[in-house]
Amino acid sequence: TPRIGLGDPPLYRFSPAPAGTILEQSPAPDTPITGPTTVDLVVSRGPEGNKVTVPDIIGMSVEETLAAMGRTDVVFDFSSRIPEGGEMAGTVVSQMPAGGSNVAGFSRVATVIAMPVQASSGKVYGVFTETLPVYPYPFQIKVSAISPTGERYPLVTLKHPGGPLSVPYAVEEGTVLVLTILNKEVGTYEIHAQNPEQ
Repeated sequence: TPRIGLGDPPLYRFSPAPAGTILEQSPAPDTPITGPTTVDLVVSRGPEGNKVTVPDIIGMSVEETLAAMGRTDVVFDFSSRIPEGGEMAGTVVSQMPAGGSNVAGFSRVATVIAMPVQASSGKVYGVFTETLPVYPYPFQIKVSAISPTGERYPLVTLKHPGGPLSVPYAVEEGTVLVLTILNKEVGTYEIHAQNPEQ
């Protein structure tokens, strides 16, 4: 049986087909082959100019924000600060563009979350950040948590185009966050409270 390899990298183009769908291949299916052969692929990036509505997440808790992130095709870029005025700690206090705006799919939304100075709940609040490679189409990203007692639970599953990734969290001290891209674990990160003297 002749060996078959895939051409690397595949060619990507915008298409009405869902992102990641193989649109063409060369040689064509059912072509007789006699020796080692490389199959070149054309893969969909998804539709071009796809517009989405930015969700309004102002006032949402960390848990509500994580749920909203998994239901939208925009990318939230989180920063954090201590609460000001009447802002509630542990909630989103600003976003730009505003909720209800129509933007291109996977546009970035600058988002600020007010973090407690000292969490009374025993949880550690923060923003997990990682710089990812830029992907040819949005990849499925998961961030899970493993509690100090060994219980594993999902924080968020979302589609992401690559580049800066930021995910807010409110977890127990010593929790390990696990980053998974396309069902492959790529990193683990242990969470500890910041020492105010540092």
